[in-house]
Amino acid sequence: MKSNIIRITVILLSLLMLVSCAGPGGNNDGTTAGESGNPTGEDSTTAEPGAEEKLADFIGGESKAVLVRPSKCSDAIKEDVLALRDKINQKAAFKPEMHEDIEDMGNTDSFEILVGDTEREASKALIASLPEHGFGVKITDKKVVIAGTDDTMTALAIYHFYNNIMKKAKYVAKGKMTLPVGYEHIEANEDFVTAEQKLLSTKYDVKAFTASKSYFMIQRRENYTDSQGVTYDGKYFYAALKKSVDGVEWDIIVKYDPVEKKEVLVSEDLPLDHCNDLCYNSKLKQVVAVNMNGDLVTFIDPETLTVAEQKHIPYFTVPSPYGISYNEADDTYAFLYLGITILDSNFNRVKVVSLDSRYDKQYTAQGMDRMGDIFFVPKSYKTESPEKNTIIMVYTKDGGYLRTVKLDQTNEIETMVNYDGRFWATFNFSGARIYEITFEIVFK
Repeated sequence: MKSNIIRITVILLSLLMLVSCAGPGGNNDGTTAGESGNPTGEDSTTAEPGAEEKLADFIGGESKAVLVRPSKCSDAIKEDVLALRDKINQKAAFKPEMHEDIEDMGNTDSFEILVGDTEREASKALIASLPEHGFGVKITDKKVVIAGTDDTMTALAIYHFYNNIMKKAKYVAKGKMTLPVGYEHIEANEDFVTAEQKLLSTKYDVKAFTASKSYFMIQRRENYTDSQGVTYDGKYFYAALKKSVDGVEWDIIVKYDPVEKKEVLVSEDLPLDHCNDLCYNSKLKQVVAVNMNGDLVTFIDPETLTVAEQKHIPYFTVPSPYGISYNEADDTYAFLYLGITILDSNFNRVKVVSLDSRYDKQYTAQGMDRMGDIFFVPKSYKTESPEKNTIIMVYTKDGGYLRTVKLDQTNEIETMVNYDGRFWATFNFSGARIYEITFEIVFK
């Protein structure tokens, strides 16, 4: 009898200890709330699948979900959706149809994977709940909603869906995509807002896109048929157009107002030779050209578009510099000359950053651009190159080569220019065709 009482007492004490471990603020695994399971914080809300989660068949049996994107969306979103379809095909052995949001607007009962700011109410509701810079993923009975506050954030949302749902065999396998109903993840992200942040991080692929189909056009004219260097002073573009007469190259500079979309001033013939690139020195308030004629650099008055001064730079011997940019913060120039050669305002050597040669056989280097300690070297494909696109090789002052970014244009790029966080690329096409470009993280 006494032994039975002892056994009962031990059992009761064990039960009391078990209850205390799983009491308020505790988990059965001994962790406190917030250490595992749902992450806590204002920037993230996640309803992770539990032991008794409800699943919905998006692919499998009679279910055949379709991918839906906005009818009016960027090329970046279009590429992201295509890449997501390829991933679904790899994982589930099924390639879903792709629809634009203007299709099936009245059919709210179909299985859909919505990507971006579609006109579906589910997309609108999710986007309305996002922080200023962020993304979200939500799964309901019939909809997977994937969206961000811009193109890059939408790509991050797709990455989240792929890494946290699609990679799990219990949700996606050959011939099936059975997803957890009620899953929701909202995340603030301040790490990939600026072009600098996107480019400096090598965690994701980055591609350059023309911001719109519109562009600024500085028309070629009789004899002056080739676009060369272009720069920007924050209000006006300055574009060099070249002619060749009996083997001698001459140029004119066209001053262009992008707001009014009109030419403001055109120079007379200037002795700028090939004039492969231009930059704007904001301290001197002058346009500076590399002539590609030995060691010659030309300074141009932007008000009159006349030559203010020509200088022979002793540092340059053979070959000639062919790209130029200026950085006001440290009052230095960067030249494409046996690398990225940084000279001070008196043209004394500061540093040389080595150029990477991996694409030299397929691409031709053109001008250059600089944003602080980041350098851009755009290249056009050579005729024999199998890749018919434009690339931008990115370097840093201290780290050297960083990455190569593809640009969604096939015309001959001449140079790049940036100002106050905005970027433009210039192409030689019936004159100087200037597109604004953006750098976006893309889903691969």
